Amino acid sequence: MSEAAPLLEVEGLSVTFPSEEGDVHAVRDVSFAVAAGEVLGVVGESGSGKSVSLMAVPRLLPTSARVTGSVRFDGTELVGADQDTLRSLRGADVAVIFQDPMSSLNPVHTVGRQIAEARRAHGKVSKDEAWADAVAALALVDIPQPETRAKQYPHEFSGGMRQRAMIAMAMVNKPRLIIADEPTTALDVTVQAQVLEVLDQVRVESGASMVLVSHDLGVVAGTADRVQVMYGGTIVETGPTEEVFDRPRMPYTVGLLSSLPAVDQLGGRLQPIPGAPPSLVALPAGCSFAPRCPLVEDACREAEPPLETVAGGEAGPAHQTRCRRWPVLADGSTTDLFARGGATGNDIEVSA
Repeated sequence: MSEAAPLLEVEGLSVTFPSEEGDVHAVRDVSFAVAAGEVLGVVGESGSGKSVSLMAVPRLLPTSARVTGSVRFDGTELVGADQDTLRSLRGADVAVIFQDPMSSLNPVHTVGRQIAEARRAHGKVSKDEAWADAVAALALVDIPQPETRAKQYPHEFSGGMRQRAMIAMAMVNKPRLIIADEPTTALDVTVQAQVLEVLDQVRVESGASMVLVSHDLGVVAGTADRVQVMYGGTIVETGPTEEVFDRPRMPYTVGLLSSLPAVDQLGGRLQPIPGAPPSLVALPAGCSFAPRCPLVEDACREAEPPLETVAGGEAGPAHQTRCRRWPVLADGSTTDLFARGGATGNDIEVSA
């Protein structure tokens, strides 16, 4: 990773939506950076603020969203930027791959035409040149017979091929940053692996940075250089992927990892995290994870702790956690944390 200024810098980002029940604090004081060529994974339960925090970068949020803080792409401030600046950025320097390609692709136009239109929107090229670029982009993502497939409609593609077409559309203008929002949702495991392999291949060839939003920890473990765990609209743990997954210092991260099935646990029981995520309208006082945490103490309920560095930070990225009880987790005895903490009676048996 280069020591130059990060390609993307987010500082103090907050996103609020009005609702009948009150303001929904979807993202709260989130700060992170992405270096050139780096892959950042963002994980957490549904409603944790993953997608909203990333959609705030190219400003793909509803007009009702109130966005504060700073989002700088290559030094250009995007919070409060005019529409011309945002239009020139979207699809060119910053590309977004959405989780549902069937709703993202226009059913009445061929796949090739849609990719060609994306190419012409951000480059002074002729229709013939744009079409040639669209075919080349489909070939890049391993679509068979790209010249023929470019003339077909989205419904003639399988789910995996539609997602590859979305990757082709995202890459046709050679973006510098890719935001992939749950790119393998609703795909079977084999197709997931193929799509992720293609995505990583074209990213490496282009040298682009990527932010990968996912609820699948396995996907992030095999793809990301760094990971940030989100809960209750904010970052609760972040650091190098291997460091965070091997030595988690936040009970919520431990819970996510413990709830995953493993081959060596056949016949055993998964350990779900008890309770439910907090309401983003009425967040609890103190740590937002306190109502579900087996290590909670009175101080946890009084004030939300800041992100604290627990490792690294000098020669490499810091491992940070938003938990005052992290030293308890440092002995490595984390595998049965929620079982020891009385994780309700909803255990699920793992079977072959």
